[in-house]
Amino acid sequence: MAMDIISRKMTGKKPIRVLQFGEGNFLRAFVDYMIDIANEKGVFDGDVVLVKPIESDGGAGDVWGRDHSDGSLRRQGTF
Repeated sequence: MAMDIISRKMTGKKPIRVLQFGEGNFLRAFVDYMIDIANEKGVFDGDVVLVKPIESDGGAGDVWGRDHSDGSLRRQGTF
């Protein structure tokens, strides 16, 4: 399965400062709203990026990490 690379075109002009795991109603209706209000008031300057959980045979999801030596993504395990 291919993973999309996050680009500035996808996130807008603000820097990514929040990595949100999951996309439930509470997160979208409360947490994302509070971040939006903080951005409007000028007390926070950041964007939210969602990490959508994927199903895995071994657990609830896979854990991926970036290899510092060559920059490639590697599966670290499951949770």
